[in-house]
Amino acid sequence: MARQGKVLKSFPYAVDGVNIENLAVDREYPIADAHFAGLRDAGYIASGKDDDAEVAEKVDLDRRIVAAFDRKLAVVSDEELKSIIARSGTPWSGNLVHAELVAAAKAQLVREMEGAEPIMGIDPASGVTEQPLSAPGAPTPPSAPAAAQTDQVGGASGNTSHAAPTDLKAVHRGGGSYSVLDAAGNEVAEKLSKADAEAFNAFNAADKADFVTTRAKKG
Repeated sequence: MARQGKVLKSFPYAVDGVNIENLAVDREYPIADAHFAGLRDAGYIASGKDDDAEVAEKVDLDRRIVAAFDRKLAVVSDEELKSIIARSGTPWSGNLVHAELVAAAKAQLVREMEGAEPIMGIDPASGVTEQPLSAPGAPTPPSAPAAAQTDQVGGASGNTSHAAPTDLKAVHRGGGSYSVLDAAGNEVAEKLSKADAEAFNAFNAADKADFVTTRAKKG
């Protein structure tokens, strides 16, 4: 097998394997693979522009670099990945999925290798992050922002039903209307029908808490 070599210093060589000739400088010739490395290392030739083996070596090296890069990042902790991402100037915001963190950190490292200056001093934990994705078939957990918003709305309206009160009981308040009272006598849901009240009092504690959550008293 031969490789294409560009002559840097003239030397005698049998290109066809039989007839020896002095190879001209700056011209390219097919050089036997067994001789190529030695002549190149001695400074007589360089890889030619059409040297497929040289191209293949570069492609293989690039592939190995990328694979090594990926292996390194795959074992980095989520906290370290978020620190790398924060050097972009914007902390991570999104689902806490390791593969997504790795991809974002890799993009930032590439930017830095291309010459971008890292922005230091950004708190990597200051971004809005969401809960990890649920397992297949399981309910999706609320995101951190959504949970925070729910707490804010509940606090502003005085609605404490999300605390899952215990010892709940539906009682008649007159005029055919029933309300749900907790153990302290606080009204936590109102305007139940008689049928609703009877059904509510037959519920277990978990079902009562769920019912109150959907029928919580307004204001």
